[in-house]
Amino acid sequence: MILQWWIVSLFTIILLHGKLSSSSEGSLSSSPSIIWNITAYKESKNQKRPILHSVCGASKRGRLHAIIGPSGSGKSTLLNALAKVIPKGSMSLEGSYFNEEHRSIYIQQEDVLFAQLTTEETLQTSYDLSTKNPNSTKSTVIINQMLNDLGLKKVAKSKVGDLKTRGLSGGEKKRLCIGNEIISDGQEEATLDATNEVIFADEPTSGLDCFQAMKVIQLLQNLAKKGNTVMFSIHQPRASIYALFDDITLLSEGRVIFTGPVSDMVGYFASQGYPCPNNINPAEFYVDLVSIDLSSPEAEEQSRERILTLAEAFQHSSYFEYVQKALLEKTDSNGKTNNVSHYKRKTGLGQRIMGLLHKVRILHTRAWRQVTRDKPLNIARFCSSLFSSLLFGAIYFKMGKGVGTIPDRLGLLQVAAVNTAMSALIKATTSFVLWPSAIW
Repeated sequence: MILQWWIVSLFTIILLHGKLSSSSEGSLSSSPSIIWNITAYKESKNQKRPILHSVCGASKRGRLHAIIGPSGSGKSTLLNALAKVIPKGSMSLEGSYFNEEHRSIYIQQEDVLFAQLTTEETLQTSYDLSTKNPNSTKSTVIINQMLNDLGLKKVAKSKVGDLKTRGLSGGEKKRLCIGNEIISDGQEEATLDATNEVIFADEPTSGLDCFQAMKVIQLLQNLAKKGNTVMFSIHQPRASIYALFDDITLLSEGRVIFTGPVSDMVGYFASQGYPCPNNINPAEFYVDLVSIDLSSPEAEEQSRERILTLAEAFQHSSYFEYVQKALLEKTDSNGKTNNVSHYKRKTGLGQRIMGLLHKVRILHTRAWRQVTRDKPLNIARFCSSLFSSLLFGAIYFKMGKGVGTIPDRLGLLQVAAVNTAMSALIKATTSFVLWPSAIW
């Protein structure tokens, strides 16, 4: 009986190993469009504080790649380094980076939108600023298609809004940001049907409820299915969002714990002695597994040792070998890979894609709409100007025209000039509406 049990067990292990190997080989067979091996650190007082420890990985066209991990694990730093949006001087970057795509789109975590513009005007302004030859008929068709694809047709005429002005919901703003970046990419046919693009999104579900977060991830999934390479960071996705992922990278303390197909992650960690319990979201379970427990010095030491052990184990896995081999192949075929670099601002008249006067007109129109539609601010400025006029008029009433009044006139001109400059600070009074939430 014992011999029979050993034979059955051995046969089962061989079958499981073969199934895992075949699954890994099948999922890793296609050529990646992005490969990286990045080290990042900050320098202060002749000391280097590492942020990323030789973080490597690969992403493929047509697949949704998620970067997960606990807070402070380096998710945003890795994504910003790949998107090349890290300002020069903020940190030092080393390593290799290969990207075979020519166009990339970066969607930042904060929603940078003009509150007084409508959804349609926001997309229209971005399109007019980016296109070479603006055409009203063509732009209307593109804007309407973008609104339909983003699911924002019903709120096309609604203001974006902010904390003072009622407007779009958080999920609608995030989808608008995605469409805004795509439509301002400088392409004539800027739609969600574009292909062969690299789309980076830094925590697109931050601050959203479960339903709105699902809508945003589904939009990114649709972009990936159309032939784009989509990468985004996310803190701790729920199970239904986790099921949408194709590839995943798990980071902790700036180290790679796992990177590869999401279908292989559970099996990989089971082989390391950390099987995921049934009816538990794998993303939540493994993010908790690689988090630092600060409840006691002993728990902190144990969690750090566990993270280092898992990071070292990954460097001996087939997934790590696949990334290194792919990076080496790209180096051999192209002669060299692109060194990871910082953000570089494009300058020069030759790089401008449209006339200066036309751009100034569009920006003036946007600023005029933003200012004139802010009624509380305009009322405050009017009241301030009216009060100052009455005050100065009362003080300098019946001022003579003789030589002795010259100092009085100079004083009036001075206080009038100062009052004109200080009127710009009236906008700060609109921040008072935020004080009750901070006080109470």
